[in-house]
Amino acid sequence: MYTQKKLQSALDALITERSRVQSEGWYLQDCWLVQVKPGGTARTNHLYWQIRSRRAIFNGKKLKHLKQNEVDDYRAAIARGRQRFTESAQ
Repeated sequence: MYTQKKLQSALDALITERSRVQSEGWYLQDCWLVQVKPGGTARTNHLYWQIRSRRAIFNGKKLKHLKQNEVDDYRAAIARGRQRFTESAQ
């Protein structure tokens, strides 16, 4: 009987944690933002943004080109992912 109560309390804690995570919004782990100069024969010095990942999570690719107005959203998602990682490591 003791183990059933212990499992039920652990399940309730997980359900609470899950709802809290869902309310904060989406997050990204193992990702970072970079600014890249065009290479090759490009005739501009305009920098553009990319998000990179250690895993292929962007439609089977490890990087995604971002528009300027998307950068802040992805930066916030990365920050939430880092916060999530540090909380789960404790």
